Amino acid sequence: MSSRVPLFRASLALAVIGLLGLASAAVAAPKKPAKGKESEATADKDKPYQEWKKVTKDAEVLSGFFTLYRKRENLYLELPASQLDTPVLGIFSLARGIGSHFLLGGLPLNDRVLEFQRNGDYVIVLEKNTRFVAPKGSPFEAARDLSHGHSVLAKLKIESVHDSSKALLVDFAPFLVSDLTDLGDGMRQAMNNKPARFDKDRSAITSAKVFPENVEIEALLTYAPGDRQGLDLSSVPDDRYIPLTVHYSFSKLPDQPMMPRLADERVGNFLTVVKDFSHDNHESFWVRYANRWRLEKKDPNATLSEPVKPITFYIDHTVPVEYRPYIKKGVEAWRKAFEAAGFRDAIVAVDAPSDPNWDPEDVRYSTIRWIVSHEPAFGAIGPSRRDPRTGEILDADILIEGAFVQNWRNAYRRYVGPDALAEMVQPTLGNWPSYLPQDLRCDAQMGLADAGGLLRTALLVDGALPPGSPVPMEFLGEMLTWVTMHEVGHTLGLRHNFRSSTATPVDKLHDVSWTRQHGLTASVMDYLTPNIAADRSKQGDYFGTVVGDYDVWAIRYAHTPTGAADPQADYAIMKKVAAESALPGHEYSTDDDTYPAHALDPRTNIWDLSADPLSFARERSAYIAGLWKSGKLEDRIIGAEGEYPVLRRAMDNLLGQYGQALGLSVKYVGGQHQFRTRRGQNGGGDPLVPIPAATQREALALISQRAFATDAFKVSPALLNRLGPDRWSHWGIPGPFAPQARVDYNLNDKVFAIQNALLGGLMNPSLMARVREAESRSPEAFKLSELFDRLTSSLWSEVGGGVAGLRALEGPSTRRELQRAYVDRLAALVVAPAPATPDDARALARLQLTRIDARARQTLAGEAPLGDYTRAHLLESRARIKRALEAGRDIETAGTGGPGGANALVK
Repeated sequence: MSSRVPLFRASLALAVIGLLGLASAAVAAPKKPAKGKESEATADKDKPYQEWKKVTKDAEVLSGFFTLYRKRENLYLELPASQLDTPVLGIFSLARGIGSHFLLGGLPLNDRVLEFQRNGDYVIVLEKNTRFVAPKGSPFEAARDLSHGHSVLAKLKIESVHDSSKALLVDFAPFLVSDLTDLGDGMRQAMNNKPARFDKDRSAITSAKVFPENVEIEALLTYAPGDRQGLDLSSVPDDRYIPLTVHYSFSKLPDQPMMPRLADERVGNFLTVVKDFSHDNHESFWVRYANRWRLEKKDPNATLSEPVKPITFYIDHTVPVEYRPYIKKGVEAWRKAFEAAGFRDAIVAVDAPSDPNWDPEDVRYSTIRWIVSHEPAFGAIGPSRRDPRTGEILDADILIEGAFVQNWRNAYRRYVGPDALAEMVQPTLGNWPSYLPQDLRCDAQMGLADAGGLLRTALLVDGALPPGSPVPMEFLGEMLTWVTMHEVGHTLGLRHNFRSSTATPVDKLHDVSWTRQHGLTASVMDYLTPNIAADRSKQGDYFGTVVGDYDVWAIRYAHTPTGAADPQADYAIMKKVAAESALPGHEYSTDDDTYPAHALDPRTNIWDLSADPLSFARERSAYIAGLWKSGKLEDRIIGAEGEYPVLRRAMDNLLGQYGQALGLSVKYVGGQHQFRTRRGQNGGGDPLVPIPAATQREALALISQRAFATDAFKVSPALLNRLGPDRWSHWGIPGPFAPQARVDYNLNDKVFAIQNALLGGLMNPSLMARVREAESRSPEAFKLSELFDRLTSSLWSEVGGGVAGLRALEGPSTRRELQRAYVDRLAALVVAPAPATPDDARALARLQLTRIDARARQTLAGEAPLGDYTRAHLLESRARIKRALEAGRDIETAGTGGPGGANALVK
């Protein structure tokens, strides 16, 4: 074998030498190309970019603000020198959702200022940091640039450079067909904290449109939920793939920025906020601009002039024809406010033209459109786009959900489980339920959908409508006008005003001569509930159809021209208008004063009416209870041949509205009146004024009587037996095996959910902290010890109160559940108090637990006969109290390092 190796190696060497010889010969004698021609492959290799004509060959050319070349799966973007290093406004939103899980078409996603910058063979897409500013060319600007950078969203390869114009060509598709908007992570909140993965292989650009001042592109993006267990994705054909269409809008910013108007905290404008680092001689670096439209007078010298360019809303073809007159009226109702600012016919509404060249996506047109959702989520929404440099509102698009109108007019919203009723109460208690940022959320129409059910029930029971009939168009039209006014108000730059209802005296609610001049509420930016008179002979307007006094004042502040040369000089004039905040009708509080747990003014509420919310709560709750106790509900709601599930949903609606009304009373306990005034202002006073102790006791007594009393939710057994459920079983509704799919009417569970929500509001750590703090203001203040005493007396009155009281404990389970819930809340205060809970609250909770335990012990040892429910309930309550007190002692021992230490907590 070894003798053969040299021969093999020799043969291999000869073969290699032969190949090298052939290669050398090929190199030494290349074949010459034809004269004047060159190999295409060699030419492409030598050029840094592909030929423009080759890349764009057979592409669809779209020319406008940007020039696009659409070719198969590619979408090429042409970037001339004039569009490099130039800010572009990017507005990204959901064009199409899935009709549920708050993934709904029309909802905004991101607003960005973008800039395209060349970097070698690439174009970098920057999101500009517009939050920090400084005078151009100043040392402050240099310091800002050293400290704050911009975000790089993408790096796009340059595909070609135009020979003559030197414009750049990049493929824009990878930028758009991506999770640029961070929807994958953003869907967690909407889908029970379950992530979704972006699926690029099932995503594509679906449309591209160009206009003179904007480019609109849509991409169908597919997301795969990582865990579908427990998710109802029945609105999607295949729940493995969630299809979302994202709308990308790229628009031109004004060549000449509008002079901004400085905002004033006494007027409720949406804000554009920057930090100006040159303001080192001011109290702070913050500069706040009021968002507003650019309005200029045709005749600058006239007191009242038409604008050069009015604010025009186009009512889209998607809006049902019969609703358009009411929507038009809602838009143009704002003319009254602009007249106070010096403009005649400043805002108009017109039908969208029947012109194939007209498109609602053109940034030059503001629109009102109609959408439908499998699960209605917002009713209506009024987003707008603005110039981040000045706060100028550039255009707006209002969306109204069609299902909201149906729920309002001819149906009752379906509540899935008792917790859904409790959720109706939560916003009045100072809880912010939100997937959206605070300044984008608007729940006005969802509240109106529920309130519409109340109005329908009221009209049916009063005999104003035949059984089973819908709310008449005249009432629906009034509501649509109000909804439009509200959403248009947002697009005009106005925030919510949840205190405006208190501008209307109680005795003026049904005085149409007063409400049609000043508004049913001083602002349509409030959340309105139907204005229902217990005495129909005194009935006024159910909904307001005019903008209120506050609305006129707020528009006057934002839009009155001053002719000043700079924002500071402009504000020197307009702050005199802001100083009118203490005048009647100018009352203002917004989301920040209403929803947080520390919100303290009971006059800033949603879904209330009149200058006395406590009286309204008393009257509205009594009226609603009267409806279900009237004995007319069955006959008037469903008539002789109606469906029982409709009656069931009507009862759910009444319970929710009842709890919502009582929730208005909670903030009186530990409450204070809050004023947005400045020192020395006419009509101004202290910014904080405690609620009198007597009023706090009155509010607490109302809740005790109408919510906690044994007979507070008494409903006829005959009526309960007729509250049959829906018996349908198909996609889109809870199936018969769903946890909430009770066949019987679980009144006790629903009542307890409402009671527990109210109890939670009264024992909120922030409320208890306010009560304790107020004690230092006055010896006559309502005390925290009194709050605990009154709650215990109200909730445990039967125990130790004689045989009659004990007999009541054998009745419906809600009383026993509520008592145990109170014990559990006291126990939590002793064992694991929430952050911000006053230490006195823990001590008082311990005291109340010992007192309840003593009552229960005495009753168990007494001679009065006890039923099984009562005996079991008292034994269980004592066991819970014992565990809490023992755990509390263990915690104290561990905290002081005494016997047992931290190990004493380990059971």
